[in-house]
Amino acid sequence: MMSNLLVVCLGNYCRSPFAQLALARRGGPHMTVRSAGLIGKWQDQPAHSAMINAARRLGRARPDGPGRRCVP
Repeated sequence: MMSNLLVVCLGNYCRSPFAQLALARRGGPHMTVRSAGLIGKWQDQPAHSAMINAARRLGRARPDGPGRRCVP
């Protein structure tokens, strides 16, 4: 069974992309994890450099693609 998970934070710039990485790794191939933000300030921007560096230190690749905005 396939599971889908959406991680949402304020800007999809630092916390939710990192959570996306961690949860996707734990979920394995049967889980699709995406992240999004509530405001569009960082929409279409790459993840925060501190998040990218933290992910590298943990041996994880950063999420592909720019930040996304969650819209109702």
